[in-house]
Amino acid sequence: MKERLYYLLFNILLIPGWICVLFLIRFSFLLKPKKKSQVLALYPYSQKGGDGYQRRFVEYLEYLRNDGISFKTFDVCYEDDFRIAEKKSSVHLYSFLLKNYYTRIGQTLKIRHYEKAFVQRGLVPYFFLRKEVLLEKLASKLCDMVVYDYWDAVWVGNPVYAEKTARLAHKVTVVNTYLENKFKQWNKQTFNFPIAINLDHYAQKKNYNLIDDGTLNLVYTGQAYHASNMIKMMEKNIDFSKLTFKIKLNLICREKFKSDFFEIIHMPFDLNKMSERMINADIGVYAVEDTEYNHGKLAMKSLEYAACQLPQMSSRVGLSPAFKSNLDFLSLIDGEDWNMILEEIYPDVNKRRKLGEKSFLKVKENHSIKNSFEAFKKIMEFK
Repeated sequence: MKERLYYLLFNILLIPGWICVLFLIRFSFLLKPKKKSQVLALYPYSQKGGDGYQRRFVEYLEYLRNDGISFKTFDVCYEDDFRIAEKKSSVHLYSFLLKNYYTRIGQTLKIRHYEKAFVQRGLVPYFFLRKEVLLEKLASKLCDMVVYDYWDAVWVGNPVYAEKTARLAHKVTVVNTYLENKFKQWNKQTFNFPIAINLDHYAQKKNYNLIDDGTLNLVYTGQAYHASNMIKMMEKNIDFSKLTFKIKLNLICREKFKSDFFEIIHMPFDLNKMSERMINADIGVYAVEDTEYNHGKLAMKSLEYAACQLPQMSSRVGLSPAFKSNLDFLSLIDGEDWNMILEEIYPDVNKRRKLGEKSFLKVKENHSIKNSFEAFKKIMEFK
């Protein structure tokens, strides 16, 4: 009952903001300057400290500067601010979301000074259950090119908002063919903007001998929900009673988990220590179910394993199209017995080395920041 009351109050307090935005849309022709004074506006959804902020914004800033493209990043908060508000209470969370929305109204108004804008997902970070696209309408009225970026499958949770946003967009960017086909139904100007990996941020594995005798050390990094699902898939597909060795999972995650079948070592999420923790394992693991959500993204952890030259066992769903099964990764299929793969890779140090080296080359050739930035410039129509 309290939750419904808080949500109702939250929407009531949004009404003045909606009225303000509707007024700005109505008189947008008076607000739009004849000549733009700035070049590129960047609107992150994932905020400072978040992986999406780093991958889709920070990695490219140096390249923008080197090419003489002036820009401004419109931040709202730190990623941890959202996590803290979410954990405290509904009151804290809704207060946080209200503050974000009203901050974004002012930031969206400033888009009128820019020739082009690049927006991650939508203009309001962490605004749950969104269906109205008032800020997006205002942005389209005030800026001649607003590009919305979907680098993963978040649209599945709110398809109405995603479709409305895509139809308003001048262009849409995505990270794989599946998403490209999906969004082209709503916007023909949909293009592939590949995820980039900065290899300078990753240490590469050199020693492929087992970390511990009698144990195969796996590593996984991801959000709690995905980690929980992956652990369940491991428990479902592996017959631990028949393995000739033990399994240990180094889990880089914000939450802690336990299993009755194998040991889980919890490692707090820390970008600065990510590759160090990855290479201190024998093999990376990425296991997901064959769903629309998992098809509609590109698995970052798979690219990160490859960037560390770490061999990986991975589901085919969501992998980079550059990766080839059994050459760059060992293929895991849900519902099949995974024991054979584990028993094959456990004693074979040369197999682990070849998998790590080959996948590293694929990332270097297909997911470099330089190549990704060139794709970005083409989409944004920068010379």
